[in-house]
Amino acid sequence: SLALHMSKSSKGGGKKGGQEAEKAKDTFQAVVLADSFVRRLAPITYEAPKALISLVNRPLIDYTMEMLAASGVEEVYIFVRSFIGEFQEWLQSSHWQRTLKVQWITGADASSAGDALRQIASMNLLRKDFLLVDGDVVSNFDLRKLRQTHRDNKAQDKQTIMTMLFKQTPPAHRSRQFEDDLAIAINQNSQLLQYELARKSSTGLSKIEVVPAFVNESKEVNVRFDAVDVRVAMCELEVLLQFADNFDYQDMRSDFLKGVLSNEIYGHNIYAYIDANCYAARVKCLSSYDGVSKDIIARWSFPIVPEANLAPGHNYSFRRRNLYIEEGVSMSQICEISGNTVIGKGTSVGDGASISQCVIGRDCIIGKGVRLSHCYVWDGAIIQDNSSASNAIIADKVRHIFTHTVFIPGSSHVL
Repeated sequence: SLALHMSKSSKGGGKKGGQEAEKAKDTFQAVVLADSFVRRLAPITYEAPKALISLVNRPLIDYTMEMLAASGVEEVYIFVRSFIGEFQEWLQSSHWQRTLKVQWITGADASSAGDALRQIASMNLLRKDFLLVDGDVVSNFDLRKLRQTHRDNKAQDKQTIMTMLFKQTPPAHRSRQFEDDLAIAINQNSQLLQYELARKSSTGLSKIEVVPAFVNESKEVNVRFDAVDVRVAMCELEVLLQFADNFDYQDMRSDFLKGVLSNEIYGHNIYAYIDANCYAARVKCLSSYDGVSKDIIARWSFPIVPEANLAPGHNYSFRRRNLYIEEGVSMSQICEISGNTVIGKGTSVGDGASISQCVIGRDCIIGKGVRLSHCYVWDGAIIQDNSSASNAIIADKVRHIFTHTVFIPGSSHVL
């Protein structure tokens, strides 16, 4: 069971005691849903949780935690339903316990985000408004802006229960997927009036229906097609209560959000915060894994970049053409390493090997004459002499990439 350690004010009141009590009540708390309840990254996630897969040689959830820590979050509750031992090992080897108060919430029987939120509601862990975020978010956004905006919305509109973060992203951007296509309608105060996900039409293009039922209710309506929902939101405790009262609510967007916007849940409002300048994206599938990795290497996520060495024990240096080499890499003098590449400590690269736009983990062996292009090679993998691979993820400790193995460019492969 989890215990919440709350600061207590001194008896008899007093100005100092009151200030300490107020500070305790205003702790910046966050809930991280480390399980996405989907299997878009299978078969990788059969043997490891999605939140712990390697993204540019760091566990994916590290990027979410980095965003929280940089934004002044103090307490983090991480919901997991499986691979609990792996998560505990990750936390013990990280530095997050020294910088944040982190507690686990485990729910082996949870089958949806709704189940997770109902369990969290029953535990009474949260004291005030809180941040809700998926454990696959990579962002350099300062969440204090979202928190303050939410509180400003609440001050102006007592019916406010949520403020959602959207990233202004062009439809053709590589980090954007089909499922990101949506239309949102907001009024002059950024109140969310409609949230409509795209559906594939008979031509294969995105089809979005906007129902203008709200036009007469607002002086100004702005319909946006360039906003991506990054699954980050400031929530009132009422959000948890709504899930607790509605057991048919399984998904935050298709159930809860729809209920609020359709007035099924009467008397509550949701607001949108759209940011054009930050970097924010989610790793949802193999394609977005590739896109977000390339964005990090291209430094769009700055200051969250490899040579910042934010993870304990990392010691990367940055070289021209976006080349990141960690201390302790052994490279032949006659190998070729092209730009937009990351290579981790303990890896050796043999004579005549060619590596282009790849991420190579730690303690890998890249044999002689190997050709790698647009690949992600995780820790401990062995690529035998004269092998070739492109557009592939070669997972931890894979040892059967044989001579003359070739993957077709333009396709995705997981080993």
